[in-house]
This record gives sequence, C-alpha cells and structure tokens, in this order.
Amino acid sequence: MTDSTEAAELYERALDLARQGRDEDARETFERAGDAGHPLAALELGDMHRRVQAHADALVWYRRAFDLGLAKAATRIGLTKEDEGDLDEAVAWYRTAADLDDPDGTYNLGILLRRAGDHDEADEVFARAADLGVPEAAYNLGQHHRRQGDLVKAEQCYRRAADMGLALGAFAVADLRYDEENVAEAEEWWARAADMGHHAAAFNIGVVRAERGDVDGAIRWFQRAADEHDHVGALRRLAEIFEERGDLDKAEEYADKADYHDPNVPRAEIVAMSWRGD
Repeated sequence: MTDSTEAAELYERALDLARQGRDEDARETFERAGDAGHPLAALELGDMHRRVQAHADALVWYRRAFDLGLAKAATRIGLTKEDEGDLDEAVAWYRTAADLDDPDGTYNLGILLRRAGDHDEADEVFARAADLGVPEAAYNLGQHHRRQGDLVKAEQCYRRAADMGLALGAFAVADLRYDEENVAEAEEWWARAADMGHHAAAFNIGVVRAERGDVDGAIRWFQRAADEHDHVGALRRLAEIFEERGDLDKAEEYADKADYHDPNVPRAEIVAMSWRGD
C-alpha cells in the first residue's frame, strides 16, 4: 500500500467516524491521515481547532495543508488571522489564496480592501471573485456601482448575481425597477427572489397587491411570506385584513403568531397573552 493510498483510506475512515458522532476517534484518525500527507485531513484538523478558538494549533494544520498544495488552506489562515485581529496578515494570506484562484480567499480579500477604502482594487478583486463563481462578489460590485450612481452597471452586476443563484441579486433588481415605478417588473423580480428563498420578497409583492386593491392576491403573498419565513410584517398585515373582513378568530390567530415571532415582544408577555382565551 502506498503512502497516498493509506492517507486516503485513513481520511475516509475519519469521515465515517465523524458521521457516527465519534469525535475523538475521528480527530485521532484525521491526525494520522494528516501526518501521512492528506491535505484535506490537515484542513479538517485546522477547522476543528479553529472552532474552539485554538488558533495556534489551527495554524499548524492549515500551514501543513497549504504546504501539501491546498489553496483553500491559505484562505483558512487568512480567516484565522482575522479572528486574531491581524488584518495585515489576513490580507497577505488572502492575496496568496487569490493568486491561486481560490474563490473564497479572493472574495475575502475584496471585503478587506473595501473596508480599508481601496475601492478601485476591491472592484478588481470582486470582479475576479465573481469570475471564480462567487455570487456575493457580483452583488457587492453592484452595491458599489449603485452608491456611485451608475445604475446600469449596478443592474448588470445584480443580474449576474441572480443568475449565479443569489436571491439578494434578484431582490436588488426588483428594487431598481420599483424605484423607477415599474411595479410590474418589480413584482416579477420579487417573485424570482421569493422562489430563490429571499425572506422579504413575497411580503413586498403582498404590499403592492394590497396597495392596488387586490386583497386576495395580497393574502396569497402575505401567507407565503408567513409560511416560509414567519415574516412578522406579513403576519400583522394578514391580521389587519381579516379583522377588516370581520373574521376575528383568524385575525387573532395571525396577531398571536406575529407576537410570537416578533423579537421586540418579550417572551413573558407572549406567554401571558397565550392564556387570555382560557
């Protein structure tokens, strides 16, 4: 058996032990695999140590994974340096990761450059990250262009983010359409964002449906926002609609649900209200 074959078998065994919840056995087996030269085992050990904030041990294993040729290990080192507050070192390691075309490291570099006020380089880096498949990078580019007043470039970036699967990208296009008072297209993009899982998109459609008098349509979209995301605003609007219709039982049901999911309502008050019908 070659060393690489043994390392691979140890790594697979460690994964199986982890799936069984045998954490200590898994850790020991990952260590054996890492010592045998398996880069993903070394990366996993680094992650284990970082999760418990054992940064020095995490860095030992991340550096070993990097030395074994794993580009994403450079990103993990950058993240650990960020955890420690050493942003200069974090930037240096994210640059290393970006030079190796690691998507996450490239994106993280863009974030730190933006925070440092280096917007031109941040744009270049975000563009590279988007090319590497990071939809959040395309969205961030869109946000920057929007702040600069270039809505054409902003929309191009938002659409690209949406096409890459980011609900926030579709939601942002809807916002642009709504600002232009193109409500029909805004609804289309909100619907797309809702289908992609955005928590507020269905609520927004409910609002515009209610504003134009389509109460039944508003109910459908508010209900979807409530069902899928426990959206407090949607629940309160449903309570108002059913109260206006004279269906006080449904109105109370939605109001109680809204209170339950509203972080601004104290838990003790919710418990007290839940008993008021007895």
